[in-house]
Amino acid sequence: MSQVLRQSTQVIVVIGPFVDVGDGFTPETGITLGAADEAELLKGNTGTTTDISAATWAAITGCDGWYALTLSTSHTDTVGALTVMVNDDSVCLPVFARFQVIEEAAYDALYAASADPKADINVATIDAGAITATAIADNAITAAKIADGAIDAATFAAGAITATVIATGAIDADALAADTITAAKVAADVSAEIADAVWDEDATGHQTQGTFGQAIGDPVADTNTIFKAVVTDATGVTVGADVVAVKSDTAAILADTGTDGVIVASLAANSITAGVIANAAIDAATFAADVDAEVLSYLVDDATRIDASALNTAAVTTIPAILVDTAEIGAAGAGLTNINLPNQTMDIAGNITGNLSGSVGSVTGLTAADVAAIKAKTDSLAFTVAGEVDANIQSVNDVTVTGDGQSGTEWGP
Repeated sequence: MSQVLRQSTQVIVVIGPFVDVGDGFTPETGITLGAADEAELLKGNTGTTTDISAATWAAITGCDGWYALTLSTSHTDTVGALTVMVNDDSVCLPVFARFQVIEEAAYDALYAASADPKADINVATIDAGAITATAIADNAITAAKIADGAIDAATFAAGAITATVIATGAIDADALAADTITAAKVAADVSAEIADAVWDEDATGHQTQGTFGQAIGDPVADTNTIFKAVVTDATGVTVGADVVAVKSDTAAILADTGTDGVIVASLAANSITAGVIANAAIDAATFAADVDAEVLSYLVDDATRIDASALNTAAVTTIPAILVDTAEIGAAGAGLTNINLPNQTMDIAGNITGNLSGSVGSVTGLTAADVAAIKAKTDSLAFTVAGEVDANIQSVNDVTVTGDGQSGTEWGP
């Protein structure tokens, strides 16, 4: 097995054992390079030797027949095999030693303090095309052959896997197994991150006709956008201007509206007439429940609703005032105490004073007591036959009637 040496680095190597040429086993402890027949080394695959007779050489104490040889940087400057040969034909048997010189970085990766042989083995150190599907034996790499956790994020050097390292088309739909990417395999916050990325994206670079970015728009890059229509368009062009116009019209409508919210100023004079309103368009069901009361109050309580001349010749204009003025009701504010009819008066108690006149004569001096007496007389009348008064006749034309009209006693004067 060859000893590995660091390129262009001075190193002390061990050469031996040197034994007596006669018996082949007795250690030789006085060997010197300067006195030897040959003290050479061969670099790499060349056939040219390099003299090392002047190199530092020392016997190793306690290890007879073994010597320490110092190889300088000029001895180790060539990568490849290095062979050291020492021959002294009359003293010892020939001795040689083989070494392997490797580049400094490779040596350090393997033998430097705290060296990690895997650290420098990454994508960048592998020749292009060194690892291909053809170079790897069938089933050389399988899930069963890789230990759990052998390949994880910590296994890869920073930047080992980048977009530049991965060949174009290496990862596509065909390369991914079915259901490789599913909702269950995506982290919970992926949707939120994607949404944030989409909404935070500058729409300026996404202005292709018909795209969402074009609809949202950029007032500089696009001339027909939501932003323009709503915010920047001039009056009368798009939404922003139209809203202003509507607001202006609304203000005008409100100015034309009466106290009850009815638009009056914009209606032409006499535009609403009985002919315009359809038959039965306004009926009892159309009005609120309190309309009757409001109409009555409107007519009776206000002095301007009914012209007194249409009802009476009185100068007053309200119904209560007309009635008072014409003495149809007692004095205003006194309450209803008397009913005044033409030529007579009836108080609330039912007494009638004055004259009741008509085409058949007149009744004078008739009081409530007189009426009661008349009623008492009429109540005493008996009607055995409907419409005929039961009565005893005692005289006819002031002549007394005799007899009772029964057998033996006939009626007569």
